[in-house]
Amino acid sequence: MHQSHCSIPAQRMRLVSCMLAHEGKYGMVSQLSREHDISRQSLYTLRSKGRKGMESVFYPKDCLTVEGVQIRRAVLKLLTDGHASREEIQQCIEEMLGVHVSLGAISAIIHEAGKQAQEWLNQHIPEGMRA
Repeated sequence: MHQSHCSIPAQRMRLVSCMLAHEGKYGMVSQLSREHDISRQSLYTLRSKGRKGMESVFYPKDCLTVEGVQIRRAVLKLLTDGHASREEIQQCIEEMLGVHVSLGAISAIIHEAGKQAQEWLNQHIPEGMRA
């Protein structure tokens, strides 16, 4: 019977490091699964958590991941061009990108884009020309 997770943090870190270093190498996850008596699904989950942890350390807070940029673009494109509601945006992103985005996150993206647009307008439209 396979374990659902590694019990020692150092072992989890070694497994994640190995999977990330050998990503794309055929059979690596299966080999680790057999060697450590851990299910492949648990290893994939562990790799995902490890990658997210590394991204949170190495990416600045204001720097979005590739997935974050795609989600932001999708939200704004669906809002402006598709005139979609927040719920419709959420459903479309989940269907198209396979990622669940909360309504709060969608609202935050829209709010932030509105703030950025307002700041840009304030900088580029002369004082007397503003409505």
